[in-house]
Amino acid sequence: MRQSKLIGYSKPLNKIANPRAGLDSIYLYGSNNLYPYYVKNAILGSPTASIAHRAHKNNIAKGVNIKDFVINRRKDTLLSSLNDSASVDTSMFGGFYIHLNYEWDVSKEKFIPVNPTILPFEDCRINKEDDAGNFSKVFVDNFLDAKRGMFNPDKVDWYYKYNPDSSVILKQIKKDADKKGIDLSTDEGKKEALRGFRGQVRFCNSTSEFPYPTSIADSVLGDSLSEYFISRYTYGQTVNGFM
Repeated sequence: MRQSKLIGYSKPLNKIANPRAGLDSIYLYGSNNLYPYYVKNAILGSPTASIAHRAHKNNIAKGVNIKDFVINRRKDTLLSSLNDSASVDTSMFGGFYIHLNYEWDVSKEKFIPVNPTILPFEDCRINKEDDAGNFSKVFVDNFLDAKRGMFNPDKVDWYYKYNPDSSVILKQIKKDADKKGIDLSTDEGKKEALRGFRGQVRFCNSTSEFPYPTSIADSVLGDSLSEYFISRYTYGQTVNGFM
């Protein structure tokens, strides 16, 4: 496996966590699958990096012209809040994941996306690409709690890759309903299947070089962590001095 050495840690280009699982394999995000957690801790722990991140996030958010309204009825989330959340992840990581459910529009006779939610970027991983070069699932888990290199797709929440085609959505709904034993021959069964549909996730990646984006702060992560530890040391020395 070819690797690039950066700032004291190795970052694989496209390493698979569990290759024997076929298309349920996932791409590791960093050599130990913890790169995004490292990025988040480094940025938020550094006064300089966190201020730069906040300014960058604001610039990204302002680039979208928004007429505000409640876009997620379940959580009473405004479109502006959704935009802010996506901008935070884009600034910090270089992308974001947005989950969508669907409702059936009787008048237009098609599925319409509803209740979008920004997923925690650091907890999301995509599955192995098929022969056509496409991934099909997004797994969501707290990988800080997982053992190094271990991943069990049967014990992790996952969602379908975003595809607005009605025939694809219907096929996915039927697949989920079949697993749950839902009878689709009745109107109530069809409603239950739509309510129980796991939904889709759109992965917005600012680059296409690797399976996951590289943070814009990648080259200064070591400096950010150093600033954090120096701050902790100074604080500790000050407290001990007063003691």
